[in-house]
Amino acid sequence: MFDYIHAVKNNYKTFHKGELRDNSLTFTLEGSYSSRADLKRMNIIAQYELERAEKLANRFRLNEQYDNVIKYAYRLLLKNQAHDSICGCSTDDTHCENIIRYKKIEQICKEINAEIKFTQNKENKILNLGTDFRGVIERIKYKTGKNDIVLSIKNGFAEDLLTDTKRIPVTEDYGKIYTTLEFVEIKGGESINNGTDPSTPIEAGDNYLKGNVAVEVSNVIKFYADNKSINIYLKDFKDFGDSYNRGPVHDDCGKILNIKSCKLKFNSPLRGILAVKYEDNVNLEISLDAECDYPKFKFIINNKKKNHHLFMCMEYDAPVYETVSEDMNRLIKRNFNPDYEIRNNLPQTRGIEAPTNTAPCQRLVSANGFGAVLKGISQYEVSGKELRLSMLRATGVISNPKNSSRSTPAGPPIETPDAQLLKVIEQELWLFYGNNVNSALNYIYNFVFT
Repeated sequence: MFDYIHAVKNNYKTFHKGELRDNSLTFTLEGSYSSRADLKRMNIIAQYELERAEKLANRFRLNEQYDNVIKYAYRLLLKNQAHDSICGCSTDDTHCENIIRYKKIEQICKEINAEIKFTQNKENKILNLGTDFRGVIERIKYKTGKNDIVLSIKNGFAEDLLTDTKRIPVTEDYGKIYTTLEFVEIKGGESINNGTDPSTPIEAGDNYLKGNVAVEVSNVIKFYADNKSINIYLKDFKDFGDSYNRGPVHDDCGKILNIKSCKLKFNSPLRGILAVKYEDNVNLEISLDAECDYPKFKFIINNKKKNHHLFMCMEYDAPVYETVSEDMNRLIKRNFNPDYEIRNNLPQTRGIEAPTNTAPCQRLVSANGFGAVLKGISQYEVSGKELRLSMLRATGVISNPKNSSRSTPAGPPIETPDAQLLKVIEQELWLFYGNNVNSALNYIYNFVFT
């Protein structure tokens, strides 16, 4: 393809610089970025896990042993990235097969990681595949000491037992598995300081976490950093659209979800966790680690509603005119008109797709000095002082011929009940402050996930 582009580059009289997001002459079908949020998240995780398995095999020079199975997993991933599959605008049966492929990829990566750890890392060392790191890690143990900080306990078989082909698990091997927290410092891929105390331990209460940065929960969530703050809240809009486009309702201002309760779920010098419960069956865990600048937000949404679009809003003290986000594996700066609102500008004539204030994103988006590192969220919207992250968009048809934002059909009106996402949906993100977005990306993706 690139050879062809090079060969014909002098045949054109006009050139375009920038993104092809202007929908004044053609449909862009921007709703496909937020359709079927479950598949978008599984795709991001599959890509990351495959890359991680490949790096782990390379570190121990096991490329030849795992080359065929990793290539097979990549082929499964590519099949899921065909246009209508990754866009979430195909039939339910097609997307059921996508989910099966993602689960296969997940299992392949899990087994590669487990086998390599069992055969090459019998001393249970920290395998850091990323940059130098100082902070909190989670470690699996089968026995604990009095000084261990236990995060969680479950019952099961030890991973090395399940991986060892020369041993057969028996009932007596079934026991407790502990997830513990440790504070470590790593340089050059090797741990140089385990079990030390952090210089800034976590302070926690029933509605706040405080370390390098702070989070406080009241009627909204406040994120504090460097004497500045933003508000975080959930806002739900009606959406009678389809897989291709949102179908907003005129003058719909959205419903801000009420926080029903907040309590301190886990408290230690290394990590604090708040459990926040919203109306509409939405739960949130906020965690903050010692010496960490990035509080983690993990949403568990038990969706029981149809035809709606749920956002997590980051509200700044000034309108959002410019964003920086990752797309096509590079950071892109975009300009917006914060006064534009699609719900007040729906088309009245045929053949028109309403302009939007949305944009795609991969692992990161930021504005006005605050941002979020993302794990599966693939679209955001700008409105006034809000940067809205698309958490879930529930619709039930491939193409709605009466879509309010697109006055002509974009495809067949085939019903897709599964696209209403009437199930549990998870979303994860890490908030950050400052303009060094690469530091946030490196910290989250190069260490926290490994």
